[in-house]
Amino acid sequence: MTPEVLLADLFSHLPLIRLAGKEVLSSAEIRVLHRPVHFDDNAKAWSNSDLILLNEAKVLLGNYHKRVDENDGERGYGHVIVDEAQDLSPMAARMIARYSLSGSMTLVGDVAQATSPFGQRSWDDIVSPLPNSNSVRLVELKVNYRTPQEVMDVAGGLLREFAPELKPAISIRHSGEPVELCGIDRENLFEALAKIVDGELKKVGPGTVAILVPANERNTYFDGLVSAGLDVSQSAEAELSVLSIHEAKGLEFDSVVIAGANKLLPSTVLNLQALFVAMTRTTKRLVIVHNNDVPDVIVDLISQQKSAIRALQKNFNYSASRG
Repeated sequence: MTPEVLLADLFSHLPLIRLAGKEVLSSAEIRVLHRPVHFDDNAKAWSNSDLILLNEAKVLLGNYHKRVDENDGERGYGHVIVDEAQDLSPMAARMIARYSLSGSMTLVGDVAQATSPFGQRSWDDIVSPLPNSNSVRLVELKVNYRTPQEVMDVAGGLLREFAPELKPAISIRHSGEPVELCGIDRENLFEALAKIVDGELKKVGPGTVAILVPANERNTYFDGLVSAGLDVSQSAEAELSVLSIHEAKGLEFDSVVIAGANKLLPSTVLNLQALFVAMTRTTKRLVIVHNNDVPDVIVDLISQQKSAIRALQKNFNYSASRG
């Protein structure tokens, strides 16, 4: 029995999935897992998520062997480094740990940016599936080198909404550019958005501009912006790109324009986290396009920021007139 045969048999037989998922999976989840076609011999039929299941099945079947040479088995390493560790499922964490010969690992991540269904809310949760989890040393980064303070003032307020126990890192610089909220008409969405983006290109040129949009609407936004006359790409390396939140995660851009802020992910449960990730991709400017699809907390925070700036300007002008 191989892991491939085991999972192929399981997924291609609905009664087996019901039996295995009894009291664990809902009827809808069972239907999603069902794959009527037997596919164990077709490597292309396995998804990235399936690879984690195959690895776990190999261990359960007793077929898993670490190696350090060219003999049959899984290749082991002296030290393993993992980025975006906050999105690991327990099973994925166990799989990665198996590739460390001694258990030596470095995990890097931000629990505030957990946007997967398995996203963890604490480092204790992240490391608990690992062997020797009691010997973990936690090093916390308290300084934000990427995102200017003006953006973090708003993003930090958002963080308090979904993870009040977390504290945002302190930005080391100001950009002098407050967060902008731009209202647009849905009927002229792409033309209006193209005009805003063109303005951002002029303001940060020759820097980069990323338009971050709902994951399931990315192609629609791309086609619409191309039709509106923008020379836009779906590559994160381009000067101007249209990306989903998963494609932008871990990257940075001189200016970020967010559209569809209330639905960046299909799951509304994780949408505030996704918006936090989107907002903190910028190194200079942030524009949020508003068409009754922005969380109220963001509207309030940007309004508060504008009021604070006006008060400072008023006080400065008063002091200057007296001087």
